[in-house]
Amino acid sequence: MSITVRTSERKRPVQDAGTTRFEDSSRDEAPNRVNADALTAPLSATMDYVVRCFGGPKTWDGRAKGLFGLINRGFTIDSVGEWEENVFVFREKLTFSDGVVERRLWRLWDAPGGVAFEADGAVQIGHGKMERGAFRLDYRLALGQLTVTYADRFFAAKNGETVNAGTAAFLGFRFLSVNAVAKAK
Repeated sequence: MSITVRTSERKRPVQDAGTTRFEDSSRDEAPNRVNADALTAPLSATMDYVVRCFGGPKTWDGRAKGLFGLINRGFTIDSVGEWEENVFVFREKLTFSDGVVERRLWRLWDAPGGVAFEADGAVQIGHGKMERGAFRLDYRLALGQLTVTYADRFFAAKNGETVNAGTAAFLGFRFLSVNAVAKAK
């Protein structure tokens, strides 16, 4: 099942230089039309970093640990990140060590204040931004019946790998850490 998260409040669409935006929207809408200027315009430093971390086909190996050792679950992710029109799209297929498979589609784009995003099953808390040499994403995510706050950090290593360190919290209590390393295929 695929869920696209959008705000319930919709504003009037406005055409501007080949893209659609929404006046007075409480969040930035993903561009949904090709904007030739946007395709040739320089990327923000943050968006350039996103492309370095997620671009192309990659294989991720990782582990989720938490609850004083009660959770210890390995996983691999096959992913591909590519431009579709003027939105960077990251597709991931997570395969856990117990055989469970999840798929998620992320759409990321430059927006005032950072990198805006939409993802299946995730609700953006704030714009993605650079913090202490890493790209940071904060969002809410359902883990089973529990909705948690998830903090993701991505580091682009000089050897071309991407290192991910994430934490999940419920009511402010961090109960899960996730670490993974991606290598280009």
